[in-house]
Amino acid sequence: MKANKKKIIILASMLLLLVATGVLNYYTNIKIKDVDPVDSGGVTLTFFESTKKNRENTRNEQLAILNEIITVNTSAESVLEAEAEKMAIVRSMETELLLESLIMAKGFEDVIVDISPKLVNIVVGHTNMTLEESAKIFDIVVSQTDYKPEEIQIVPYG
Repeated sequence: MKANKKKIIILASMLLLLVATGVLNYYTNIKIKDVDPVDSGGVTLTFFESTKKNRENTRNEQLAILNEIITVNTSAESVLEAEAEKMAIVRSMETELLLESLIMAKGFEDVIVDISPKLVNIVVGHTNMTLEESAKIFDIVVSQTDYKPEEIQIVPYG
């Protein structure tokens, strides 16, 4: 009989906690919806901010996986491959950051550069790009990397 009372008390306590969690969640969601996104320090991200954040998260996951491969010490060959891949990612990150900075210095406010082994994709927050503006971007990429103009793709966004 005492075992049944304990079970009932535990079950009632869990039910009470479940209800309390639901109520807290409801009121927290209401408060979040009432906050003005501009006043809250930029809760809503622009396309460029969210894309850069997603890129950063993906890269961090890739680096974590590679670090795990390196620390597990499976085989010397796989460790060397993981280290080489890690260095390639780091070089790409550095080059992307450099290119984004240089392109922004030329007057483009929002820029995302994505480097793959065969292509450089550049998304620019500028809807009506002129041939001269495109040439500035091509010049920056060609002078800072080993990519040829036909391996560079500029995408206007906006």
